[in-house]
Amino acid sequence: MLPLTPAKRFVSKKHCVDSIRWLSLQRTTFAKTIPPGPLLFSHVYLPERTPDGQPQRKPSEHPDFMKYDFMADPEFAKPPPPVELLLLEDIKDLGEKFDIVKVSAEVARWDLLLKRRAVYASPFNLKYYAEKRKKYLAEMESRVRIPLDLLKMSALLMSQILPVTVSADVEWTLSSEMLINSTQSLGLYITEPGIIHLDNVSKLNGPDPNIEGRLFRFYITLNGQMIVPMIGRITHISVYDSTKSLFPTDDKQMDRIDNELLAKFGLTTESVFYSSRGLDDILAAEGGIGAFMAKRREKNEEKGEEK
Repeated sequence: MLPLTPAKRFVSKKHCVDSIRWLSLQRTTFAKTIPPGPLLFSHVYLPERTPDGQPQRKPSEHPDFMKYDFMADPEFAKPPPPVELLLLEDIKDLGEKFDIVKVSAEVARWDLLLKRRAVYASPFNLKYYAEKRKKYLAEMESRVRIPLDLLKMSALLMSQILPVTVSADVEWTLSSEMLINSTQSLGLYITEPGIIHLDNVSKLNGPDPNIEGRLFRFYITLNGQMIVPMIGRITHISVYDSTKSLFPTDDKQMDRIDNELLAKFGLTTESVFYSSRGLDDILAAEGGIGAFMAKRREKNEEKGEEK
């Protein structure tokens, strides 16, 4: 093996950083291919046995004598059992902070332990984090905590644009019943019309080519405790081919939700509202979900301008 000599040329700092990142990535990839446990190696080229009474030959005499192959040990070929961990933060689809969960050894090692998102649920750690867990749970009880199933459902609803099909041949006015029929395209089967509420501004009539593809705001209430802001899109349909050509729309443009697209139709980003005591008081005091969310939106805009 040749000795290392100083480089004869200057290497940029960026090149060095990129090289270090590449080596780090290669090491991580190599490490993931090797199961945790004892590692067995064998000589690629087995040197001759040293005669009795003679000094052992140095491996540096021949580079091939320093080459080794990794050998898989059958004892460790089986996947390791699941690992019990104590979560140090809320992790989606896994658990909440300070929950004790069982996960595969690979997920525990690469996704949780190394990133310090969890620790082993050992007796020492359970005792060490017991006081912190007690304080955390007491603090959470004093706060309004949204149930996990409602959070998942609201996130799913807000990530989609509801296509609302309307007639291009018969006059219509946008209503909650029309939205209920359209929600089936998202796999939702709503039997109670009272859980869908139109925005006070969204008073649309048709048929009208000028509102083809228009986005509008409406709200869905979940479990009588949460208000989920959603986006609908007007889509005209007709039994006549000549009428269909009057209502062109760009479906690709309407598949995404971003601030630029919302601003085009005079809309803004809104967040869910949750009340553990229910929404009946809001309906009575504010005159409806649409009016309440409109006031909430105005307050948020005023706070944003003050900042």
